[in-house]
Amino acid sequence: MTTEERYNLIYGNTARATEPAPEQPQPKKPQHNTKKRRRAASQTPFEIEWKNKRTYLAVLLIAFLCLSYVYLNAGNNQMRKDIAALKTDLNTIQIENDDLEAKINSEIDETAIKKAAKEKLGMVKPSESHIIKYSNEKNDYVRQYESIPE
Repeated sequence: MTTEERYNLIYGNTARATEPAPEQPQPKKPQHNTKKRRRAASQTPFEIEWKNKRTYLAVLLIAFLCLSYVYLNAGNNQMRKDIAALKTDLNTIQIENDDLEAKINSEIDETAIKKAAKEKLGMVKPSESHIIKYSNEKNDYVRQYESIPE
């Protein structure tokens, strides 16, 4: 082994001179893009990017749905009030009807009705000879206008 080879084996693992390390790329700092902000701020709603258009449309749809809900809820509340008023009117009318019916029934004179029926109309109470009884063995029910068998 030569002296040079020996020298490289012993001292070859140490640095001979300090060299500057190669520059490594520095992480970029977030830059505030003022041009984009100015452009976005100056845009009208019709010049908005597609993402913003979808957001704009979603907000409009939600606003429309909220207003529709409020309108329908107000209509529903009004109908409930109308129904309550109609129920009150119905109860009042039913009470008046019951009072009138009771008044009419209290003023009915059955003896005067019987007297008028016998004297003016010639009506008489049916006797046993006027009542005809028969049995209907064919059917379980009787039709009102069906002919009576002999």
